[in-house]
Amino acid sequence: MSASEKSPITTITIPGSDEAQGSSSLDAYENNISLSVENMHLLDHYSNHTYKTISCGPETDSVFRIIVPQLAAKFPFLLHGMLACSALHLASSKPPKQRSYTLQAIQHQDQALPAFHLATMHVDSNNCQAILAYAFFLVVYGLSSESEDETLFLGNNQRTSSSSNWISLLRNGCSMLCNNWSELKHGPLAPFAALWRDDIGVTADPNDPLLVSLLSVISESSQAVASVQIPLNNDVHIYRDAAVKLAGAFEFTRRLGASLGVWDTLNSWLTQVSSKYFSLLDQDHPGALLLLAHYAILLKPLQAEWFLNGRVTKLMNEIGRRLEGNCSLHIWKLFVIARREFVS
Repeated sequence: MSASEKSPITTITIPGSDEAQGSSSLDAYENNISLSVENMHLLDHYSNHTYKTISCGPETDSVFRIIVPQLAAKFPFLLHGMLACSALHLASSKPPKQRSYTLQAIQHQDQALPAFHLATMHVDSNNCQAILAYAFFLVVYGLSSESEDETLFLGNNQRTSSSSNWISLLRNGCSMLCNNWSELKHGPLAPFAALWRDDIGVTADPNDPLLVSLLSVISESSQAVASVQIPLNNDVHIYRDAAVKLAGAFEFTRRLGASLGVWDTLNSWLTQVSSKYFSLLDQDHPGALLLLAHYAILLKPLQAEWFLNGRVTKLMNEIGRRLEGNCSLHIWKLFVIARREFVS
């Protein structure tokens, strides 16, 4: 779906520091921003409901509820990102108005992205906090079932690739903001910066049954002649590295236990694997698809979140569709085992 009608103009004035301190986000916006009734509704919904669903604890609660709206009063792309997520949240919970809210979300996202991309070309102390905050909304937007990225992590060879906007941002956010990272880690958005893990601090056990199973694909392919196997070239090294990191991600999530959140799960593997893995995934490489199927097992507990509702099951089904008849018998058997674990 694309937004063919023009979005309402949003006029923003910067709130004074005295007024912004301690005020509720909605009150601050009522005093400082001229918004349409439609957008005020989205802002009200964000302030009372949406922010709670994308937060992962008291520390990020206060950032999403107070600090982010204050930043959004200065940076229109962040405001549009907030309203886009609020609209998607409403679309997921109000089926009769799903199309209307989805259209609003697309309109806001279309307004946000050009300004955001321009900001990322000139990162400085003034805009780095807004860029980091918007990154979270872009990820939620990309994950949402109402967004245009219907295949989640898989490209469809027409509109998207697995390295779409939100995945690239999730993977490269730290490097993009590296010159200001220390400032972010010690500033008001420190709880956000803490969620961006460069290193999950886990080393995979070579005897981990999952890793042994995944690496058996390499052993099996070395004895196979059929071209459908993983070729004995650089792909093997890419596959091995991604498999080891996936086993580490499983161990990481086990250690976190009940405290595991969506940002932990995303960072546990997506940000750890090399960009070459995503290139294989864009080619529907059987090994890359097999690894993604196992990663879907980690994502399954998060399907209760409104922005992932049903998407992980669709992802697993799509992986099966792409693998069937296009991989070795060994890879197919491992996929079937993974799918069985997923549905159990």
